[in-house]
Amino acid sequence: RAFCCSVITTGLTHMLSNIRTGLRTPLWVVQDLAKRSAPLVPLFMAINDYIGCVATVSGRSMQPTFNTRGEHSRDALLLDKVSVYMQRYRRGDVVVLRSPADPTEMLTKRVIGIEGDWIYKRDGRREVVQVPRGHLWVEGDNEFNSNDSNAFGAVAAGLVEACVAFKLW
Repeated sequence: RAFCCSVITTGLTHMLSNIRTGLRTPLWVVQDLAKRSAPLVPLFMAINDYIGCVATVSGRSMQPTFNTRGEHSRDALLLDKVSVYMQRYRRGDVVVLRSPADPTEMLTKRVIGIEGDWIYKRDGRREVVQVPRGHLWVEGDNEFNSNDSNAFGAVAAGLVEACVAFKLW
């Protein structure tokens, strides 16, 4: 990180000195910054795709854990993607996954059961289901406002995109 900051700082200092001397126009400043930072883009993309990232969560399904300030608030989360590749899921983990009903929608839910577990559904009938191999049982913390495994059943572990490492704010 220090190296990246050093390269950017050096580049900015160089560009600003050139501006003061009248050698470059503001358009050249932007182009120069783009050229100097372009080699870092693959690094940041790899970190985002394979190690972790910061994301926001909205909605009421995970209240009171997230979005405690109201229905329209958005909490920032640090997501861990390494755990997903290692398939290290534990009961109680909060995960971000693709909705089995709509793959363009991302859901944030808590892992209640892992493969082989017997789970009581929240449907009021006390129905018991077993989580199949390669699947997880996920539920929102707000039982009255959550579209989760009680609605669509156990989800394939392959739908999980990240585990929540912690809440930033």
